[in-house]
Amino acid sequence: MIQMKSCIRCISVCLFIASCSPKYHRLLELCDDVEKVTGLKQNAKEYPLNSSSFVADTEKFRQKFFSVWRKDVQQKWISNIKSKDFAEYFHRKNFSRMYANNLLRWPSKELLRVQNNMRLCDIGQVNRRGIVIRNTICKAMPTDVPFFENVHAPGGSYPFDENIQSLFRIGLPVFVSHLSHNNEWALVCSEICSGWVKCRDIAYVDDRFVDHYTSLKLGVFIEDGIPIRSKTQFHETTNIGMLLPKVGQRALIPVKTLQNESFLQWSRNKFKKTEFVYFPYKFNQTNAHEIMNKLLGNHYAWGGNTYGGRDCSLTIKDFMCVFGRHLPRNSKGQIESQRNVIDLTSITDKESKINALCTPFQSIVYMPGHVMLYVGRDRNNRAVFFHNAAGICRFDELGRFFVGKAILSHGNDTEKLYPSEKTLIQKVTKVSALNL
Repeated sequence: MIQMKSCIRCISVCLFIASCSPKYHRLLELCDDVEKVTGLKQNAKEYPLNSSSFVADTEKFRQKFFSVWRKDVQQKWISNIKSKDFAEYFHRKNFSRMYANNLLRWPSKELLRVQNNMRLCDIGQVNRRGIVIRNTICKAMPTDVPFFENVHAPGGSYPFDENIQSLFRIGLPVFVSHLSHNNEWALVCSEICSGWVKCRDIAYVDDRFVDHYTSLKLGVFIEDGIPIRSKTQFHETTNIGMLLPKVGQRALIPVKTLQNESFLQWSRNKFKKTEFVYFPYKFNQTNAHEIMNKLLGNHYAWGGNTYGGRDCSLTIKDFMCVFGRHLPRNSKGQIESQRNVIDLTSITDKESKINALCTPFQSIVYMPGHVMLYVGRDRNNRAVFFHNAAGICRFDELGRFFVGKAILSHGNDTEKLYPSEKTLIQKVTKVSALNL
């Protein structure tokens, strides 16, 4: 019976492939071979950079990283929450028309249950500082069930869960407003964003812990996927751009007590110089090429929500974080945080303008919903960008040209394939021109 099912499956696949149009065959090939599509080697070493203009403000970075442990920031955030009209927020997001993980629309009864679980009458009741003790996902609402805009359209279904705010990594300072009705979730604020995280993934900290933690030298991981272990257990795997206190070759890990308080524990493993360095890592050509090449090929994950993947803005944030330059978490915030931002909306020849204005490995290139890093020009004087993309360019009945990972590409790689569609470079609206 099992063999028969396998045969039927194989026959079905063969018939499907045989029935595909040449256009669909071509799409499958192109999706799988970035170098073939772009004509670019996926190697950052192809592009030189001048590090003389790079400024790493470590103290400013630390202030932003630890900002939610300050009383003025906490009070401002609590005040902003209380002033929000959450009924209007739900109406604006139109959650009632979204789809759940069963690919059906959210039932009104279930949506009401989630809203009630937020217990907004308790805002500011806990009012305590905390720290993330394991990688966790910050949600817009206290539920694990996703909110998809349209499961029948590309870009509206998996992985684009509208409930996901961002990945929170171990060691991230947070401030806790209050707990959900079922005590499973905590409404928190961080330097990344605010939202709901699982209570099990955070621990409270007191003045003594804060004073000690903020006095320590930070280290930054420059390698993905290394297990962080203590004597008794596994704690997390490393991510490029993850920050933890560093003493010698070891990291200090925040751990939770039975009383929900945090203390610091030594990592058992001693990290190599190629894995964990004192923050920030020196910005030069060798190091910038090294970090970008490690990030190239990293799979796309909306909100950074799965198995060490990243979305477009987290990819750029992690790259810049390694070298001590702080960026906001989302694409719009990243371009708005830059100096000398130039509007390219009305520019016809955007590529020439980008080449003239942008600084390799430092300039952010923005379009609504997506962000890239300019890395320079290829041998034909074409602009080249580093970015992590789910898909590029909607087209016809096939939906989109799927990428699903961090790549180096031109801004018009799909121009010949789909001339009726706008290319990435045509969608660019703003760039940060650091040389001005």
